[in-house]
Amino acid sequence: MVIAYEKALGNLNMNFSLDFGQDLPPSMTADMVKNENKKLERFKSIVDVLNYMNQKGWVFVNTYQMKSHSGLYYHYLLKKTITN
Repeated sequence: MVIAYEKALGNLNMNFSLDFGQDLPPSMTADMVKNENKKLERFKSIVDVLNYMNQKGWVFVNTYQMKSHSGLYYHYLLKKTITN
């Protein structure tokens, strides 16, 4: 799941986080979004994130938003077929 949220209420700049449904250490999650030069990918928009994840074999399933006291959270559900 990709979660996008406002940096500050009313701010159009977004932060993004990835939730793989497991309790992974931050270093392992970070390794999943490093480019060929071993640097963290920088994303300009949710479309950039979704395109990147699609290139890694993830497929968009659904989206929903949740409002909290700190702002809006946009959840993008993805799935990936694992073959042995």
